[in-house]
Amino acid sequence: MNWINFLHFYQPPTSSDAEIHQVVKDSYQPWVEFLNKHSQLKITLNFTACLTEKLFNLGYKKLLQDFTELAQRGQIEFVESAAFHPILPLLPEKEIRKQIQINKDINSRRFGSVYSPCGFFIPEMAYSDKVAKIIKDLGYEYILLDEISLQSK
Repeated sequence: MNWINFLHFYQPPTSSDAEIHQVVKDSYQPWVEFLNKHSQLKITLNFTACLTEKLFNLGYKKLLQDFTELAQRGQIEFVESAAFHPILPLLPEKEIRKQIQINKDINSRRFGSVYSPCGFFIPEMAYSDKVAKIIKDLGYEYILLDEISLQSK
């Protein structure tokens, strides 16, 4: 087992603008400030595409740029996920792949070339062998997972 500092940034697509503004103020912006203040710290971070787009559409382009710059400095390692935070084992393979591709496309567009994740965060850590095989087939090197998911393996 490896330990990493991982943050999962997600807000449901149905979140109100007011809720997003509050989360930015209380969480996302303080993380930028904290990492800028402590340049020796490194974290692994996931943005779901539905949140990335919501932030962009609400005018938080500077915030997204701040995270991009932190990644360029090597303080953030992005990991991939599924665009709308679905429970992947419940979906057919075609939809799993679609959710992952949408996430990759949107985050690549908003974060630029620095968005090149090697790892994968399964929403709700809902593991299945089917999902793991797809993630491997797509070329991701590791999955962030609670070790309890593999106890019977």
